[in-house]
Amino acid sequence: MLMMIAPMLFFSSASATIVYADNVTAKVNQFFNVTDSCKPDALIKAYEMKIQYDPRILSVTSLSSGDFFTGKPTFSSPNCVINQTTGIITNVYNLILGKVSMVQSTGVLIYIHCIGLKNGTTNITIYDAGVTNDTQYLPLKVKSGSVTINGIMENQAPQDSPPPDYQPLNEPEKNYETPLSYLVENVIIILIAGLIIVFIFGKFFL
Repeated sequence: MLMMIAPMLFFSSASATIVYADNVTAKVNQFFNVTDSCKPDALIKAYEMKIQYDPRILSVTSLSSGDFFTGKPTFSSPNCVINQTTGIITNVYNLILGKVSMVQSTGVLIYIHCIGLKNGTTNITIYDAGVTNDTQYLPLKVKSGSVTINGIMENQAPQDSPPPDYQPLNEPEKNYETPLSYLVENVIIILIAGLIIVFIFGKFFL
């Protein structure tokens, strides 16, 4: 992907930038994040990577950008592909747009949002990764992480389920008990209707 942006790229002789995933312990049914971070050894304008994991151990629900390029105009992949069958995530990239300053501070590239499926350990393998400045690919070291699922998280609500007291904004709150005011109003209406009927028919028969 980045080759399309800078077709004249070549490898720099500078010391290496490090891209690394963290090590996480979680439970079955627990939602958690794995962070992929970058410790630059040079100014960075863009990155790309693929990620692999064991889809029997965890499910990846989505990815989101970290704070690495915070405050910069960027273009990130709108369509990263998460294949839960193979456990491979592709089309992951982000780059700074325009002639603005590049980044050389350690930060999070992406958050991988996951849920534990079964007990076990899986590597979070980063591969086909690259980082660039505005003219060239930079030397890169990659350190993969891991996720260990151990135990079961009880009574964990599904991620997309609303909390028990959730009320949709477009739906009025429902009353499941008849309020006293409602009963009083109806009794008054019935009494008034009865008086009107008595008055009308009383005049008719007089």
